[in-house]
Amino acid sequence: MNLRTIAELSGVSAATVSNVINGNFNKVSEETRKRVEEVIRKTDYKPSGSRGLKASLRTIGMIIPYAALDSSFMINHCYAYTVAALEELAREKNLRLLILNGKALEEVLSMINDGILDGAIVQGVFEEEAKTFQKAARFPVVYLDTYTEDPELVTVGIDDYRGGVLMARYLIAKGHRKLAVAAPDYSSGVMKDRVKGFRDVCRESGIPFEESDIYLSDIKYYNGVNVGQDIALSGKGYTAVAAMSDDLAFWIIAGMRQCGTRIPEELSFIGFDGIPEGTCYHPRLTSVEQDHRKKVEAAGKYLIRMMDGEAVQAHDVLPVQIREGDSVLSL
Repeated sequence: MNLRTIAELSGVSAATVSNVINGNFNKVSEETRKRVEEVIRKTDYKPSGSRGLKASLRTIGMIIPYAALDSSFMINHCYAYTVAALEELAREKNLRLLILNGKALEEVLSMINDGILDGAIVQGVFEEEAKTFQKAARFPVVYLDTYTEDPELVTVGIDDYRGGVLMARYLIAKGHRKLAVAAPDYSSGVMKDRVKGFRDVCRESGIPFEESDIYLSDIKYYNGVNVGQDIALSGKGYTAVAAMSDDLAFWIIAGMRQCGTRIPEELSFIGFDGIPEGTCYHPRLTSVEQDHRKKVEAAGKYLIRMMDGEAVQAHDVLPVQIREGDSVLSL
């Protein structure tokens, strides 16, 4: 049994069979693809030296372009839980999963536009990048945490603005009036909305909050520790800190403890993401919780529909909620 025989049994050319085997479904009609796949299954044809029949085991990619191997991919719990949820989904749906991280989108595109992927989920890119990628990609794509209203882009995210609102309201309700925020670059993307929600509540509530009350840090351990020390030694009399990610909260608390600050007796803390590790921390971290599994399930549902040839338009925004721990003291 060879490729030419499969072509003859299917009533198509050898080139068409090759396109089906290699996943180039944009070059064949759905009817033809199904006919070729059926012949391949019935004959148990195994292409020699190839990746095998992609139609029977489709490959999806998880693309995280801004996660550098030496800084944040494996230590960023949000990425880890997103990948874990997607891997579970891939097993359930009989899909292969390819993870690409730490590479610019254009570099990724040059690697995977040869038919290796049937679809992809892209994490955390800006609207213009997503538009450029969408135009060039030869496979369906769903974007996680990309802010856009473009009907050509399918997105799934969380209500980051509401998350920032919940953080501020929770701390104010607990009696805190001198607040600090710790965040990565918040000029755009999800961090921009989180910080904006927090600031808006402070302004509406008459709580003094200045630009100098925002401390910048990524989630690298030593940077977070340094910021924790800066806040602890600032002399500004803060009673509570809102960290815009749980990972960042862990590192900042470590820095504060190095300065002798007691959490929450001297400084309360609230995080964002609600990762399980926060429930094992001491004190248990109060956090704005998002559901990584539901986010991936929604993205996976849309991606599979698109890979099956269905036109999809969606901009899902999933809710967040406060998960109470012991890290915020009532004043």
